[in-house]
Amino acid sequence: MTSSLGEAATVLAVAVVATGYLLVVGAPLRLVLERVARPVRGLGPTLGLGLAATAVVVTPSYVLAGDAVLPVLPLAGAALVVLAVLALLEARPSRGRRRLGRMGAWRALLPTRWDAVALAATVVVLAPLLAHGLVYWTALANDFPNYAASADVWIADSGHGAAPFLDTHPDPFGAFQVNRAGYEKPMVTAMLVAVSVVTRTPAAALLAPMVAVSFFALVATLLPLVARTLRIGTATATLVVLVPTFSILPMSRVFDAQLGQTVAVALVAVLLAVLVAPPRGPGAARRALHGVVAGALAAATVGSNATLVLGTGVGTVALLGWLVAVRGQAWRPVVRTTAVAALVAIAVSVPVLGWYASSLRNQTTGEVGYEIPLASPLALIGMQVDLRSAPPLGQALVGWGVLTLAGALGYLAWKRHRPGIPATGALICATAANGALIVLVNGFTGYSTHKWLAVVVALIVPFVLARLATLVPAAARRWSTAFLAALAAGSTALAVVAATTVPVVVPAAAFGLADDSRLQLDAVNVRLGDIYQDSLVPLLLPADRVVAAGRTYAQSGAPIGSTFLLPARDAEVWPTTRSEDLAGEYVLAEVDLALGAGTVAFSAEHPATERFLYGRWGELEGSGVWSTGRSTRVVFDVADELRGADLVLTLTGARFADAAQPRELRVVADGDVVAEHTFRSAFATTALEVPVPTELVEAGDGRVALTLETPAPLSPADVGQEDTRTLAYWLASISLRSLDAPEQPPGS
Repeated sequence: MTSSLGEAATVLAVAVVATGYLLVVGAPLRLVLERVARPVRGLGPTLGLGLAATAVVVTPSYVLAGDAVLPVLPLAGAALVVLAVLALLEARPSRGRRRLGRMGAWRALLPTRWDAVALAATVVVLAPLLAHGLVYWTALANDFPNYAASADVWIADSGHGAAPFLDTHPDPFGAFQVNRAGYEKPMVTAMLVAVSVVTRTPAAALLAPMVAVSFFALVATLLPLVARTLRIGTATATLVVLVPTFSILPMSRVFDAQLGQTVAVALVAVLLAVLVAPPRGPGAARRALHGVVAGALAAATVGSNATLVLGTGVGTVALLGWLVAVRGQAWRPVVRTTAVAALVAIAVSVPVLGWYASSLRNQTTGEVGYEIPLASPLALIGMQVDLRSAPPLGQALVGWGVLTLAGALGYLAWKRHRPGIPATGALICATAANGALIVLVNGFTGYSTHKWLAVVVALIVPFVLARLATLVPAAARRWSTAFLAALAAGSTALAVVAATTVPVVVPAAAFGLADDSRLQLDAVNVRLGDIYQDSLVPLLLPADRVVAAGRTYAQSGAPIGSTFLLPARDAEVWPTTRSEDLAGEYVLAEVDLALGAGTVAFSAEHPATERFLYGRWGELEGSGVWSTGRSTRVVFDVADELRGADLVLTLTGARFADAAQPRELRVVADGDVVAEHTFRSAFATTALEVPVPTELVEAGDGRVALTLETPAPLSPADVGQEDTRTLAYWLASISLRSLDAPEQPPGS
C-alpha cells in the first residue's frame, strides 16, 4: 500500500510540474483571450491553450529547423516575460481597467470549484493506474511505445537529422520509428518532447502523467461549459459530465494508452469553449485576436489526431452550432471567429500538411482494423461493465433502434408546441449521420466506429443529458438528481474496477534498466517474448546499439553480436555461455547461436529453436512455425568445426498456396538470390537447398543471415477457411552440412 501511494505521488509530482509549465505557457494566450471574449473560467481552458502553444511552437521548430528541444524552455521564459510586462501595465493607472476590474483578466488564471471537482475526478478514476508509477500499461493496443519513440527521435535528432536515433537503433524497429516520427500525430509528439525536457523524465515513462493532465483538462473544461450553457447548478453539471465521461467507451481509450485520442478530445472541448466565448465588444481587431487564439488551438487539435478529429468533424461542428443556439448567441460573431480560426489553423499547419496527408493515407486503407463489439445504449450512461460485456450485434442494434425510435417520438411530441430551431434534434441527427458514414466504411464493429462512439459519449452526451435535466419539472428535480447521482456512482465504480484490471503493465524493473551500468555495452539484443516489453524496453537501455529482436509493430531485427536481454523465465531455456540476473525480472546473457552439422526441428516443445528466427514469425507450433510477413530471416553462427568449408543449408517447409495461386520463396544472402522455389499446392513440403559458401561465412565473421522473401502471403480466410492469420511460409526444420559430407535425409 505504501509503495503504491509513493508511486502515485511520483506520477502526480511529474504531472504537477508538467501542468505548471503548460499553465505558464498558456497564461498569456488566456489573458489575450480574456481581453476580447468571456470564456468559461477555470484552469482547463488555460491548460488546453498551454498544450496548444507548446505544440505549435515545438512542431515547426523540429520540422523547419530540425531542433525540437531548442524552444521548450525559452517558450516558458518568454511567457513569463509577457506576464511580467502585462502585470506592470495592469498596475499602471488606466481608465481601461474599469472594464475588467482591479484584477481584470488575471482572475481567469485562478483555479475554481470546477478545477477542484475535475482534480478529484481525475485522481479517483485514474488512481489504480497512477499506483503503478511511471510505467507503461494498456488494455490491448500497443501504440504508446510509438508515441514515446517519436519523442525520442525528435529529441535525439535535434540538429543532427535521423542519424543519432538510427545509430542507437540500427534495425527495422529504428527505421519504423523514424518513419513514423515524420508524419504521425506531430502535436502530441511535441507535447511529449516538451514535458520530457521540463520534467527530465524519459518520454517512455510519461504515459500516466500525460493522461492525467489531458483528462483533467477535459473535465475541467466540460464542467463550466455545460453549467454555463444550460444554466444549471454545480451538482447537476458535475453529474451529467461524470456519468458519460466515466463510461467504458471513453475510458477504454484511456486504458488502451491512446494518448493521441485523449489529448485530441480534451483540446476539442477547449476549442469549443473558446469559439463560443461571447465577445466583449465589437471590433475587427477583437475578432482577429479571438480567431488567432482559436486558430492556434485548432491547429494543435488536428495535429494531435488528424484522422480522429476530421473523422468526427460533422458531430463536432453540429455541437458548436448547438452551443451557439442554446446559449442564444448571435451567429455572425461565432462564424467570423471560426473562419479566422480555420485560416490561422491552416497557416500554422502548413509545415505538416504533408504529414497529415501521409497519416490519412496510412490510416484509411479500407481495412477496418481489429474488431470491437458494438456497445449497447447503456454505455451512454456508464452502465456497460466493459467492452467484452456488450450484447451480440443483433441485440445491440435492436437496443439502439428502440432508443432512437423512443427518443424521436418523445422529441417530436415535446417540440410540437415549442416553436423555434430544433437545436437538440439537429445535433443528434448530425451526430447520427456522422456515425452512419463511419459505419458504412468500417462496419458496426470496426475499430474506427468504436473510436467515434467514444468521442460522442465524451463530448456530446454530457450536453444532451444536461438538456434533459433542464426539462425535468421543478417538483421532480430532486429525484432526477438522485437518479443521476446513482448513475454517476455506478459509472465511477465500473471505471475504477476496469482500471484495476488493466491486463498489461510493463514492470517498474524494466524502467530501472535505464540506469543499470551493466547494460552500457556496445550492443544488446532485446528479446523478451512480449510485444509490449519488446516495443518499449529498447527505448530505455543505455547501450550504444540496441536491437529489437522480439515482436514489435516492425519486424524483429537480426541480432548484433550474441548479447541478449531475455526474460528470467528463458534463462534456462536458451543455450547460453554466460548470464547475469537483472532485477530478478531479466537476464543479460551471451546466447549460443552456433549451428553445427545436423537438423534443428522447430516445435513448441523446443522453444530454444526460436533463437534462429527473426522478422515476422508466428508462435512455434507442434511441428513447425509460420512466417507471417513478406520477409523474414534465419540467422545462425556457423559452428567452429564447419568453418572453412563450403556448406549447404536445407530449409524444409511449405508455402500456403494452391494451383490457382502459386507462391514463391526466394532466399537472399548479402543482397543476392541464392535459392528459390515456386509452390503450387498447399502444404507440399519441399526441402530447398541453400548454398552457404566459405566467402559468405567469412564475410560475416561466422554469422550467416538469410532473408526469406515470401511475396503475397495468403490468409486461409481468403480461400473460405476460418483461420484469419496471414500465412507465408511454414518452416519445419533447417539442417546444415558440409559439401564434403554425405547428404542426410531431412529429419535425420
